[in-house]
Amino acid sequence: MITPADIKLKFAEFNSLDDSFIQLHIDSATLNANADLFLSGQNHALLYLTAHFLKISQGNGNSGNISSEKIGDLDRKYSSVNTDISSLNATSYGQEYRRFLKTTLPTPLIF
Repeated sequence: MITPADIKLKFAEFNSLDDSFIQLHIDSATLNANADLFLSGQNHALLYLTAHFLKISQGNGNSGNISSEKIGDLDRKYSSVNTDISSLNATSYGQEYRRFLKTTLPTPLIF
């Protein structure tokens, strides 16, 4: 199992993030990256999937990207953060996770 310290050691760009925020994304990655799927290298997969989720969530903290904004009487709306497997191509971390899946899984994986 990986920790927020592991994420910060591997990916310096996330050093300023709160450990509890990183842990939420580690938990999400753990749910998405079923340990039974990997013959080896689960920690590598979790590192990159967590980094992917962190990167796509950084648009505006926990709230997602701004989808609309109104200045008078401030009315800001956020889109949801896409933390599902279909978003893997959105970041270099997701692309590495996907590459790792293809080379590590015991059976062929079709995307």
